[in-house]
Amino acid sequence: KQEGGLARLPPLLSLGLSLPRFFPPTMADDLADACASSIGGVITVAVTYPIEIVKNRMASSSSSSSVTGTRRSAADVARDIVESAGFLGFYEGVTLSAVENGVEKFMYFYTYSALRRMLQALRGGPSMIVDLAAGSLAEIAHLPLSIPLETILVKIVNNPGKGALALIRDTVLEKGLSALYAGTVASAVLSLKPAIQLATFEAIKSRLLSRREGKAATALSTGQAFLLGAIARAFATILVFPVIRAKFMAKNMKGQSNGDAKAGGGGFLDVIAGLYRAMELVVRQSGVADLYCGLPQELARATTSAALLMAVRERLTLVIKQLLIGGRNLQ
Repeated sequence: KQEGGLARLPPLLSLGLSLPRFFPPTMADDLADACASSIGGVITVAVTYPIEIVKNRMASSSSSSSVTGTRRSAADVARDIVESAGFLGFYEGVTLSAVENGVEKFMYFYTYSALRRMLQALRGGPSMIVDLAAGSLAEIAHLPLSIPLETILVKIVNNPGKGALALIRDTVLEKGLSALYAGTVASAVLSLKPAIQLATFEAIKSRLLSRREGKAATALSTGQAFLLGAIARAFATILVFPVIRAKFMAKNMKGQSNGDAKAGGGGFLDVIAGLYRAMELVVRQSGVADLYCGLPQELARATTSAALLMAVRERLTLVIKQLLIGGRNLQ
């Protein structure tokens, strides 16, 4: 009556559990991880987007504020948003951001899972070096699709009230199609950030699970995944934040025609030099502390986002894998 656990399931779920031949275990692992991460990515956007808006406005306005010698606080930026667009202004561009984040997370984690398994097989076992390599390569792999979406999103945030299609048209007419890929090489340089985050998460997760006994040691609890995701993201963000800040400055500089070219269209050494010049400009005009302008907001957003993502990913992956391969005893 209850054989296979299918008697109590709705028809669609029963159908899902009856298709293991289309999803061998390794493919199911990768697909389940990617789908769970994509769903988690959309959820995190809905929760943290107002913080993202404030942080991006602060980062991209640094060039104009540094000229006057003043620095706008998060409260000032939030007040301006409310005065100009009301509370809905905090969700300007949220739909595009949710799509961009969902697609990015699916591509990233599917590629990461596959690469990690391959590299572990080549090396003969898991290691932090393997996780760093897989994380960096997976981040670079999704850039051709995610960078144009990110570029338009930044422009939407900094041009409230102007539609996405109008911004795309203006950008392409003014600077060409390559302008949509501004920041590509800089993003590739920053690929180490998610790699550090995920390698840290997996290393600590492995230690925690190794202390458990029995078959429950297959996944972290929701609370553990949430806390560990926040810690890993905070560590990675603090390490690379000055470069993140320089990238946003380069992407939003106006009146400096080489800004976007250096950020996206130049060679690797040109991009490194451009990022260095952006950081040097900040230090010269506002001091070293200004390299971390917006860090509290980024930590608040990023740690909350990563914590939610990892908690959803850790538990939902098991559910989706069960649907794909018909497993009945996944914890």
